[in-house]
Amino acid sequence: MWPKSMLRTNLSHSQVLPLVRAVTQTARNVLFNNDWSSGQINKSGNKDRLGVICMTKTPIESINIVGITKANPARIELASAPTNLRGYRVEGVGGMTELEGVLVRTKNISGNFADLYEDHVIPGFNGSPATFGAVKIDSSAFGAFTSGGVLGRYRGVDHLADDKNFDSTSNSECRIVATETVNGEVWTPLVSTHFLRTACSYTKDYALDFGQPRNKPRNVFSLPKTLPSETGQLPYDTLAYTSCSFGIPTAWENETATGGDSSKDQIWDIREDAGLSGGGFCILDIATPNGSDFGGIAFDTVPHWIMRMSFSDSSVSVVTETYWDLGPIGPDKGFWTTFNIELLINPFNSADHGASVNPVTDLGISGAIDQTYVTDRGRFRVWKAEGPEDGERKRNMILKINKFDVGVGAVPRAGFRTKMEPRRYRFPWHHHNTSVEGLIPDGSTYKEVVIYMDNFQYGENILHGTEYSDVDPFRRDIP
Repeated sequence: MWPKSMLRTNLSHSQVLPLVRAVTQTARNVLFNNDWSSGQINKSGNKDRLGVICMTKTPIESINIVGITKANPARIELASAPTNLRGYRVEGVGGMTELEGVLVRTKNISGNFADLYEDHVIPGFNGSPATFGAVKIDSSAFGAFTSGGVLGRYRGVDHLADDKNFDSTSNSECRIVATETVNGEVWTPLVSTHFLRTACSYTKDYALDFGQPRNKPRNVFSLPKTLPSETGQLPYDTLAYTSCSFGIPTAWENETATGGDSSKDQIWDIREDAGLSGGGFCILDIATPNGSDFGGIAFDTVPHWIMRMSFSDSSVSVVTETYWDLGPIGPDKGFWTTFNIELLINPFNSADHGASVNPVTDLGISGAIDQTYVTDRGRFRVWKAEGPEDGERKRNMILKINKFDVGVGAVPRAGFRTKMEPRRYRFPWHHHNTSVEGLIPDGSTYKEVVIYMDNFQYGENILHGTEYSDVDPFRRDIP
């Protein structure tokens, strides 16, 4: 092991790969800090290192509103022609304040006139573009339009493809900040100099310019799955440690309008199969249990931290899922909540497969890696920060999941490794009506669901010599 003092040393800008430090013989320190210039992540030569996908925080196009009728559907007159079925947010409208901040779609366009529609249906499904704008906006009982306002169009930003920055001044929902005040509460980094601010908006059209058929609010921070292990991709059957700290503002609004799968806010995806949607090795959600989804976790009216793990010792893709209730988020609001994870993906146990097994030659599993695996090696242990902070901002780390030397994960897929992906992904959010929109950050007009991230770290036990203490933000040993 290299000394921990070396792990904590800040490197100069010229020595650092964006967010992934170029230290290959110690723990993988991936800190949201100030080791790069102005938060730049995609300068020439580093485009294979990191991808960030999110939305612009201000409109890239605004069309002035001339008038809106009280009708079903509402008929809008604009200073210039809108685009059919384009998603716009109504901003700064006078008189007809019921439309303020609403995501609308323009249909039945004639010159500069259009009808206003919404997407949401109960039960709703925001599917292909052909189904966008399925519900008329009835403004018959709204206040009379007086003057002002715009239809604001937002754009998806792919920092990897666009060679953009996501520093504190960038026009992005997802960006690096040194501090942020939200509803009067000041947030600062847990252990470094900067942290990642993520935000999702209920009133933006996330289908724009992504080529995606569905309107899915997301901020994605990812390391490409094709990279070698040295850059953050974990081979199967390899012991590793990873950590990430999440900050939930005290004013964060609980999802109470819906529960179960429809309430999920996905914040961390460790993708074992690196391919199928929903096929991650383990996923950490913030969601409100409804008593039936999430493996029958007991009903509650407030969101919980919910961890799920996929398992199969007979397939690379068809899995069963186990869920763990890690407790309500309420006691963690206003604090950094760290999750430390020990993992080794190997689904085979000796009771079913003897001392060792080859999934291809012994089990005939299509698409599996053709190699022999020793059984009873899998590990999935998760520690979560709980309780009050001490004077150094430390909270007690509590063991919440303890799977040790048992079958863990699905059958290793040929050609893939494990992809580490802290992210915001509220894919069910626009599928239903809800009055819950998040919170209003200071200096903002419209509601966003804001979650902060810091201390994202990863390292392998053999390749990097990484132990539990190397990814813990305070370098503590296993409690």
